[in-house]
Amino acid sequence: MEEQSESQLDTVDPCVINILFGISNIIYRIESGCHDIYSCNNFLKGIIDNISYVTTWTCNSIQKKRTEPNELIWGASCRINGGRLEESFVYERNYSIIVESGDFVIYRNGDYILCSQTGLVQIDNTPTLSDIRFLSIEYTHPEMAESIQLVLEKEWCMVGNEVLGKIHILRMLEYQVFNSQYIFDDRYILKIIDSNIHILEIGSRQQIRLEKEEIFIV
Repeated sequence: MEEQSESQLDTVDPCVINILFGISNIIYRIESGCHDIYSCNNFLKGIIDNISYVTTWTCNSIQKKRTEPNELIWGASCRINGGRLEESFVYERNYSIIVESGDFVIYRNGDYILCSQTGLVQIDNTPTLSDIRFLSIEYTHPEMAESIQLVLEKEWCMVGNEVLGKIHILRMLEYQVFNSQYIFDDRYILKIIDSNIHILEIGSRQQIRLEKEEIFIV
């Protein structure tokens, strides 16, 4: 068998190999060139980004999921009213939001997100990235036959952030999951595995505060 395989390889026309390498090189150059054009041309970048956003928004709307703003910098105040998420956005530099007691406040600036359940975020200081990541966030409910895997991107993992509280979890569900696939009330349980391989369970009256190398259940 080994001799047969070697003989088959020997019969491959070198021209075919050269053609394949040539095609691969052309594809690489096209991809590289397109990336350079996209990065250097703000007008073209804006068009592509807007098309991508409209496509994402349309798909999410069909699936009855929310879509975050297309702006690079924004703030939001979130609350639960009648079991549904209410969310108010602001896009100007003066992020004065009407915040009620217990609101979940979010501030996004490019590559990082600050968030707090106390209604206050310190937006003037450069944030520090936590070493903690969440390998698994499993949403379970006694009336659901199957659990749901939620994703918390690294942009949320900043030191001092208060994450995975009740309002934040409903927000994650409404942004990530088709709404007929989950049941949301105070009876849910989160099963979490972090990057230190700690296995945690928290309920609707608890949340997590991120520090540099560890987390605290609040």
